Amino acid sequence: MNINNGPETGAEKIPQWNLDQLYTLGSPELDADLKKLDEQAQNFARWRENLREAARSVEQFTALVAELEEITRLGTRLSAFAALAFAQNTQDQQALAFMARVDEKMADLGNEVLFFEIWWKELDESQADPLMAALPDYAYWLRRTRSFRPHTLAEAEEKVLNLKNITGHDAIIALYDSLTNRYRFKTDFLKDGAGRELTRDEL
Repeated sequence: MNINNGPETGAEKIPQWNLDQLYTLGSPELDADLKKLDEQAQNFARWRENLREAARSVEQFTALVAELEEITRLGTRLSAFAALAFAQNTQDQQALAFMARVDEKMADLGNEVLFFEIWWKELDESQADPLMAALPDYAYWLRRTRSFRPHTLAEAEEKVLNLKNITGHDAIIALYDSLTNRYRFKTDFLKDGAGRELTRDEL
């Protein structure tokens, strides 16, 4: 991620992010990866009918986990770009709309692949332990996922919680950031900058 100099304010310049190494809002590459994420999720959903085979076969389970990793990798990249684009300018309506779109897509994606997490938590230890031993690079994540079993609801209820976050917790945080980043603070207490106004982050 590069940093370019932004518009001058007095004798100083405000640095601005350049996110071109990730994506550009509205670019064909961004739209293509959003579509690719949907396709990956649809393909992964086919595993729901093959979980018994995955539980009995290290090869099948490895393929399942590898697919989920690719989905997570791409989804994280898209989510990170959306958050950075919004943080770059919280008054940019295009960035705000895109972040809301990605948040909704990630909630839907989470619900599409949720069946794996539910199944893995409920899998008998006699089946889960050999699979974790066969995938040492993923063992910590697999073990940690299973540790949340006592706190996991049925799949239908977990899906409701995922969707609720879009218009609840996440929406409130985005609104808070959008409002508070408009604030300007006078710096009369600074010896070398009396009368200057700073943003929250500059302060």
